[in-house]
Amino acid sequence: MAKNGWRPVDLPSSGEAPPGGRGYDRVAAAQLDHDAIVADLGCIRDELAQISDSMAGTEQEHAQTVVLLSTRLERMVGALMEQGPDQDPGTGAAAMQTTEMLADEVQAAESANPRSMWVRVLDMIKSVSKHLWSMISHLLKIKEWTVSGDGGLSLLGLAKVGISVTFG
Repeated sequence: MAKNGWRPVDLPSSGEAPPGGRGYDRVAAAQLDHDAIVADLGCIRDELAQISDSMAGTEQEHAQTVVLLSTRLERMVGALMEQGPDQDPGTGAAAMQTTEMLADEVQAAESANPRSMWVRVLDMIKSVSKHLWSMISHLLKIKEWTVSGDGGLSLLGLAKVGISVTFG
């Protein structure tokens, strides 16, 4: 029996907190991740807006693409929250793919136009990725997962691994 008097089998299967507000509320946990993602994406857009006038050519194109992708990702995480727990994995998969596209775009921008601003934006995308994985884990049921890989780190600071996740 847990400290709060509830046995794990007494928790509602929906992931909601038991009466009295104690226990795990996966929607509330996902909301915290959502709020962190939205804040990071807003900071990215604000940072780019502050210096967009000093950008030229391809750097400005990269910045416009980053703004577009961050806006798209914000809509996707909003949709994840609206759909609630135990949803179809499509929106979560699309959000992860968009996050990877966002990281690739920032890396390309930084390679073409080295600035500390692009490094800061990439750090914010790492935070978005971390919170997005957490949000997805709260809202989607994972049926099966496997991990494989080798040593080293990827662009997002993660180990070079292959992760296979089956939702359902």
